[in-house]
Amino acid sequence: MLSNSAKQLILGAAAAAIVLASSFAAHAEDSQFQHHRRHKKTNINLAVASNFYGNPPTSSAITDIIAAFEAANPRYTVTVVDNGATGTLADRIINGNERKVDLFLAADTETPRIYSSITCPW
Repeated sequence: MLSNSAKQLILGAAAAAIVLASSFAAHAEDSQFQHHRRHKKTNINLAVASNFYGNPPTSSAITDIIAAFEAANPRYTVTVVDNGATGTLADRIINGNERKVDLFLAADTETPRIYSSITCPW
């Protein structure tokens, strides 16, 4: 039987894969987008919480998710541009996004909510 943390990791990895796949599916169906991007790959800059990243990252959940996404979507590449604590990543993105993060996979849902309510009170 899987432990609760293993179940959470598997569910998180599955959710991340679904988010990656569905986020870009609309673009794949747009013929104008396909025409302009026919020979050029689009890169997705990813910030990922440490619990997805692993040590070494080559044996982590995120590596499997990225490989599956890129295999299913050959016009896209995914580059992990930042990893660390969810709060640290949220802070970096909110305060300038110097690493040009396109997608953020957090370890929980509460931390990003707290950060967004502090910086975006609407």
